[in-house]
Amino acid sequence: GHLRGGYGGGGGGGGGKGGQYDAGVLMLVAVDERVMHVSTGKGVSRVLTDRRVQEVVAAARRRFKNGDYEGGLLEALKKVDEFLVMGPPALREKVVNFASTWGIFIGIFGFFAYQIVSSSRRSLEYAAAKRQLTKLEREKAEALAGKYQCKSCPICLEDFKSIPPPPSDVPSGPSGPSDVASDPSDPSDPSSSSSSS
Repeated sequence: GHLRGGYGGGGGGGGGKGGQYDAGVLMLVAVDERVMHVSTGKGVSRVLTDRRVQEVVAAARRRFKNGDYEGGLLEALKKVDEFLVMGPPALREKVVNFASTWGIFIGIFGFFAYQIVSSSRRSLEYAAAKRQLTKLEREKAEALAGKYQCKSCPICLEDFKSIPPPPSDVPSGPSGPSDVASDPSDPSDPSSSSSSS
């Protein structure tokens, strides 16, 4: 900020002191410290994105490693010129830049989201299996106590729609002869006899 503000980015008709013209590129190389800094003005920041500036520095670094500082600066200037001719990044380049910058974070987020979803699905499946097992254990206990009545299919474990009533052990009525006394005056009763002579 301070260097660019003091010297300007260049462009238009001159130096642009105080940021009056802010459409240039400032490259600073400190050889002994092995540092290169590229600062872009607002006018070119749409074209020279952070990703493209990294490519400019990488192009210069290849030459700097061999001690060719002049060649490194020329490579950096060629790369800047190439990007300025290309113009702002196209959609494809933006997508690639986004994927390379945020792809790993999106991948990590996706992995954890998948783990959470699959864990909750496993929990639901476990709860359903536990309910079914509890039901089977209850039916087994009823069978051992002699109170079992089949309420579901033993093959598919689906509940029956209607359950027949259990058989009753209590007799429904008297099984012997009637204990009701006959009325002797009843003419329909054959056992009654008339004693009129």
